[in-house]
Amino acid sequence: MSTLSQGCRKCIVDSTTNRLVPGHFQEVKERREHQTDKILTAVKERLVKEINYWSDHYIRLSEDVAAGKQPKVQLEMARRRVEELTARLEQRKKELNGQRNVVSAMPVVIGGALVIPQGLLAQRKGEPTFSADADARAHIEQTAMQAVMKAEQALGHEVFDVSAEKCGWDITARPPMQDGKIPADCHIEVKGRAKGADTVTVSRNEILYGLNQSDKFILAVVLVDGNEVLTKRGKQPCQKQNRLLFLAPDADSLEQRLEDQVRVYLAFIGVQRHRCGGDAPQSGPDTNDTFRWLMSPVQEVRRGRLEPKIVWDAVQVSPAA
Repeated sequence: MSTLSQGCRKCIVDSTTNRLVPGHFQEVKERREHQTDKILTAVKERLVKEINYWSDHYIRLSEDVAAGKQPKVQLEMARRRVEELTARLEQRKKELNGQRNVVSAMPVVIGGALVIPQGLLAQRKGEPTFSADADARAHIEQTAMQAVMKAEQALGHEVFDVSAEKCGWDITARPPMQDGKIPADCHIEVKGRAKGADTVTVSRNEILYGLNQSDKFILAVVLVDGNEVLTKRGKQPCQKQNRLLFLAPDADSLEQRLEDQVRVYLAFIGVQRHRCGGDAPQSGPDTNDTFRWLMSPVQEVRRGRLEPKIVWDAVQVSPAA
């Protein structure tokens, strides 16, 4: 408490009172009323049943006494029993109705902590983080699902997508019959992560299900590469490979020619303004000699299949082009 100033504590109390307390109070109030009503119903059912029993017993004993019979149970004891049960019922109703009254107290600050999101730290360090973009996450997850399903189908397994059924896993893979016996299904939980990510989040239920299912449960972690820009058009597959061209600077020219050109250009601006007092010249530095390489990603085709590896083809171009 000594680390928090009075102004900070007051701000916390005011914010909690206005934002958190109303919702929490309503939640506690509804839960308390529901629990109290449930208990009151059970108490009424039990005590009213006993009261009715002893009331009926008292009436029959009164009739026996009026007829000159001597009952085994005293008439006065039955009447007293009815009165005791009635008083107990009223007392319990009073206690339970009192428990329905919930009073909100003033929040008390017992400590403070500075919370820094891990994602913010990773972002400042330049580390890959969990994508906050819902569309990007969905695309990564769908790509991972397709990759796992294709891998299972390549093994001859019958594949079922059960991710929408919320049954504890994403894919059911059914192996073919072996020696007239049907092997057990494989339950696969798919986790898609962007390439470079170093963490995978597994929920508590997924861990428990994996422990219960033993060898039937498989956790498939799929790293989705960014090279899909070459094979995808948005979310749809490309019928023809995208052709990307990059104009890149020459390393030597970047360090020499480009720096010299920028230095000369800045000097020319100063001289022009000093002589004419006008604006800077419209033309910029001559950088034609710097960007000399035309680069393009290429995938080779072997035996009718596209190789997954991407190589870069670099062609030197003329500065005058």
